[in-house]
Amino acid sequence: MRIKLFLLIALMFTSLSCDDNLGTLDFEQNQEKEFAVFLPNIGTFDFKQQFATTSSSGGITTLLKVNSTNYINGSIRYEIINFKDATRSFENIEFITNDEIPFNTGDYTELFDGSGVLLDTDNTYISVIELPNNQNDLAGRYEGTGQIVTISTQDTIIKPVFNIYGNINTNNQILLLPLENTPEFKSLTGTYLATGEFTGTSINGETMGSVDNIGSEAFMLTNSQLSDTLNLTINNETKKLVLQLTQQQ
Repeated sequence: MRIKLFLLIALMFTSLSCDDNLGTLDFEQNQEKEFAVFLPNIGTFDFKQQFATTSSSGGITTLLKVNSTNYINGSIRYEIINFKDATRSFENIEFITNDEIPFNTGDYTELFDGSGVLLDTDNTYISVIELPNNQNDLAGRYEGTGQIVTISTQDTIIKPVFNIYGNINTNNQILLLPLENTPEFKSLTGTYLATGEFTGTSINGETMGSVDNIGSEAFMLTNSQLSDTLNLTINNETKKLVLQLTQQQ
């Protein structure tokens, strides 16, 4: 699983080095671009992207600082997933980066250099997975597997296991992306409530579905292992989604 994920991410960065298509940005007139994302009760992720006056996509340096009035001291651990456009799927990822950064430093921290990626509102997803004095055991980065089970009056159909990458933030909001082609969903988002119940949405192109608990069943988190079985309803057909995920350190 880890090897496969590493190879896929390496392939993404290799393809970036060959991509000179950065939209309509005028590189002769622009040498810097700023982009900010405000997260309620946390603060503002301030990005700065610097690049040479050239039409090449190489040499773009991405910087980040996080400003907060809620947290004066301490640091924040995050994961940022940037997609090529608004379509959220694993094959559409341009980069994944995760790290820890202090609050309110005044100075930017370099995320990476030479990526050739421009950030914007549609394609940038930020998950905060650790805050000062936050005791949320559920939050973190996850790798694991999923499986679709269809139960009808005639038969039970169990599809092959597929690999999943994703994260859960400090508000128990989840993003899951299948690594393989899965007809049921390209991305799954939702929230675990304090009661252990889940409510969310699955997306595959223009097709959307709903995801929720099976009866009163709640998730299980034991020794960094998250297990859950959910209802996945698409076009009035309900299937079971079986998740076996492992928290990554």
